[in-house]
Amino acid sequence: MAFDNKWSDEDTKELMKIYYKYTADELAVRFNRTRQSVILKHSTTLSKLQPKRNKIEITKCPNCNESINTVVHGYFCKHCLKEFDNYGEFMAPVPSGR
Repeated sequence: MAFDNKWSDEDTKELMKIYYKYTADELAVRFNRTRQSVILKHSTTLSKLQPKRNKIEITKCPNCNESINTVVHGYFCKHCLKEFDNYGEFMAPVPSGR
C-alpha cells in the first residue's frame, strides 16, 4: 500500500490559519506528518504567497546618499550606520550577544 504524502488544499489552508497557534510537534500529530514536514510546508507555502521582488543595483545609501559598503546580506553605510538589503529596504539591527 503506497502512502500518499501530498498535502491537500484543505490541509494546507488549515495549516496556514493555525500555524502560530500550536507547536510544530502538535501540528505534526494533527496532520499525521513529521515535524519537519509541517515546518517545510508552512515556509514553502508562505514564500509562494509573498510578492516577488527584484534586486536592484544600489550605489549610494538610500538614507543619506553617501557611499556604501557591500556586506554578506546587502549593504552598509558607514556614514549613517544603516544596513539595507539587496532590494533597498532597511534591515533591523542584529542584537549583539552578551
